Amino acid sequence: MLDLTTRGLPWCRLGTWPTPLEVRPDVSQALELIDDMALFVKREDLSSARYGGNKVRALEPILGLATAGGARSLVTFGPYGSNHVLAVALHGQAAGLPLRAHLTPRAVAREPARNLLRTSAAGAELVAHPLGATIAWPYLSERLSKGAVFVPPGGSSSEGALGAVQAGLELGTQLGERGMGPVTVYAAWGTGNTASGLAVGLGLAGREDTVVAVRVVPRAAANRLLFALSMRRATSAVARVLGEVPRPVAVRLEHRACGPGYGLPTPACERAARALAACGVPADGAYVAKTAAALVADARDGVLRGPAVLWASWAGPVAALAPSELAAARERLCPVLRRWADAALAAPEVP
Repeated sequence: MLDLTTRGLPWCRLGTWPTPLEVRPDVSQALELIDDMALFVKREDLSSARYGGNKVRALEPILGLATAGGARSLVTFGPYGSNHVLAVALHGQAAGLPLRAHLTPRAVAREPARNLLRTSAAGAELVAHPLGATIAWPYLSERLSKGAVFVPPGGSSSEGALGAVQAGLELGTQLGERGMGPVTVYAAWGTGNTASGLAVGLGLAGREDTVVAVRVVPRAAANRLLFALSMRRATSAVARVLGEVPRPVAVRLEHRACGPGYGLPTPACERAARALAACGVPADGAYVAKTAAALVADARDGVLRGPAVLWASWAGPVAALAPSELAAARERLCPVLRRWADAALAAPEVP
């Protein structure tokens, strides 16, 4: 297998690779797919004992370059309780790089509130921007900060793209070892980093698969133009490393599963989340459950006819903090974030 981590690039080892590729007839049955459809689940939730999920993929080359360049801290952006911000805080903490994160509002929900408190407990400095638009100035100024490395949301940088390409290479090798012909890979589409990287990596592995990028954020943040830019970023990054432009596998952009907005579940998403949870596969309403719902809809409509891979990208619920840690983490929050977290933790649980 072609391995980008051995090509002389700065790479910070954070995960345990490869993550399992499981044949899951139980998941297929729980999702009410047709009986003879082979369904694989790529368990990215098992990528790290510290905090898994597919964010680890992008952070390995990003933090590798940061530490090699003598960075002293990290800075990033995201919504309140972001999985991305939490991953950067925890893995940055392990690498000795403290985080400052600028946060914008999102719908009130318990799991993001737990993320927020866990991020605070990791020592991150969290800055709230309740009006959203006020984040523009810090976005510009932070990117120019001396000694601080900017980690874009979703790890959508040239370095982060290499991590996603490596994931595609890994998946291609696993499918090849099983003697699998072409499959359809369903992955959540937020920034596009994962889906485009998978397409490039599978192409480098000599595969003829199809990647379905399932949009989980508003069209303003995920559209054909932005996905093309993400794909160009991935192909250009690989070309700089290998000296040749790679040929990605086919990609289909899927918009139907997003529903009313980011992190807001649909009935199909809720059904998928319950089915996956019953089979022991972590599924959040923002990413994995909507991706599974799109897979189910394609199977029902006859669009999906062959074997499929569900990219299980969520790390799962964060470990509960001890009461003293929880109180300290809450106290470190600014009043805006503290009020939001209190309201979220008092809200009904969403599957």
